[in-house]
Amino acid sequence: MRVVIFAGGEAPGFLPDITSDDFLIAADSGALFLPEGLLPNLLLGDMDSLPKNWQEEFIKRGVRLKSYPTEKDFTDLEAAVVMAQDMNAEEIIVVGGSGGRSDHFFANLMLLGSCSRPVTWYSSDFIGYLNKKPLILKGKPGQLFSVIPLTGEVTGLVIKGAKYQLFRANLSWGTTLGLSNEFIADTVEISWEAGKLILLQIFQK
Repeated sequence: MRVVIFAGGEAPGFLPDITSDDFLIAADSGALFLPEGLLPNLLLGDMDSLPKNWQEEFIKRGVRLKSYPTEKDFTDLEAAVVMAQDMNAEEIIVVGGSGGRSDHFFANLMLLGSCSRPVTWYSSDFIGYLNKKPLILKGKPGQLFSVIPLTGEVTGLVIKGAKYQLFRANLSWGTTLGLSNEFIADTVEISWEAGKLILLQIFQK
């Protein structure tokens, strides 16, 4: 089962394909990004940014609500991610969660990077992949992507089908070696042996 979390922040530039088997969590104002006519299985958060009439309509239509106090030691997105992992989700998909305050963006990146499940992150101008390997990305020649280590070292990195190819390379935390690579065909293949990274497929506005 996949858990799809609709988070707040800047409106996503892309939406995943939703199936009837997916469990949908709307984290507060992330509910605003739900495709038209689609209801979440769960609405959660401190409800400080979702309009009251939206909350009332969801509850009226039978959506379960899990509310938290405004002053708490975690964000609404963290609550949703923890719940998804407790549900043993095969994959966590996050829609939104970027834009707005920079501290929120970096905190969300670290949060998703710490997940034990594969994560796909749909943002305003990128799709991010974490804990997913090997990866076969679909794009078009000239499209940018970046590989950024999230742990001390990523080892055995292989990149095929890109302008800058790598074979069993090691990337240390803090290096910029993996930035601004390009598709040279319709697909890029990426794999690695150990460590955590985020792969960002960039969609320029």
